[in-house]
Amino acid sequence: MMASFVPLESMHFIIDKFLRKGFKGINEVLVTFLSHLKEELMALNECELMERLSNDYLAKRSKDIDWL
Repeated sequence: MMASFVPLESMHFIIDKFLRKGFKGINEVLVTFLSHLKEELMALNECELMERLSNDYLAKRSKDIDWL
């Protein structure tokens, strides 16, 4: 589900969180990711926001995040 924007070398953290907490763990990761992007996303209009939430953009943007 998140493999399109979480780097492969960090995916084991996501899988581990899912195995320990189920979908609640996945939700925690998503909320953390969106919180990291909050200021950027809040400054956009609705068309720009939809573009920024695309898999392509999230994949590019996630490279700036330290997933460890």
